[in-house]
Amino acid sequence: MIESCRYECGHFKQQRNMEHRRDLSEVYQNNRANSLKRMIMNRKTNVTLGSIKQCTEIKIRVAILGGSGVGKTSVVSQFLFGRFPASGSYIETIEDLYKHRYTESFGEVAMDILDTSGSPDYSCFRDNVIKYCDAFVILYSIGDKNSYEEMRRLREQIIKEKKSDKIPIVIVGNKLDICAKSFMRREALGLVVAGWGHEHVFCTASSPKSVAEIFDTLKALIRSNDIPRKSTDNSLCGGTLFMRPRNSHKPGTMWVKIF
Repeated sequence: MIESCRYECGHFKQQRNMEHRRDLSEVYQNNRANSLKRMIMNRKTNVTLGSIKQCTEIKIRVAILGGSGVGKTSVVSQFLFGRFPASGSYIETIEDLYKHRYTESFGEVAMDILDTSGSPDYSCFRDNVIKYCDAFVILYSIGDKNSYEEMRRLREQIIKEKKSDKIPIVIVGNKLDICAKSFMRREALGLVVAGWGHEHVFCTASSPKSVAEIFDTLKALIRSNDIPRKSTDNSLCGGTLFMRPRNSHKPGTMWVKIF
């Protein structure tokens, strides 16, 4: 009798443990299923938001090119920050990357503006910039014929690299305020650029209105050209970083080459 009770109690205890394990297993499976559902829903939400952003944001990469000392950094500084560098404060640029966002009728535009070096020592950087940028501002000084020849060379390099002369390019004759005499009549300079099919702007980098005309002209060219760019969400994926040398006079800034 006692042995029978022990057997029944043991059997009942074993059965109860099995039921308890089964209940725990069901709870675990339910929790796991709910977690998976939440993860899937989150993924769906992220994809949806990403798709919306891709449809509404266009990425444009703009290179500011020109010979050394023609005023590239001054133009960028005036446009983005409303500042004009003090006289005598010139420091040679290697590469500086700036971000500028604005709204068009078709959506948001994320513009990367790369201020490049005009020194031949950094021509390898400039070659990569031309290869991967979408639009260009090329400056020359109206009082310096050598800078004009450099502008022509850069323009030819862009056309050769892109295999098209329909690239958005704005040619800028800078230093209108400090160069009393141009090496060539302004009308003649304008006719040369018009013959190339590009926009030409005479500029004084110290004047906000003058600098704004450059970028207004560039934006108009971008609007009239089909430049497909995806969202900036994955802009670092598969990118190559071009770093300023350690011994440079400026802190290292990076340029991201986006595929």
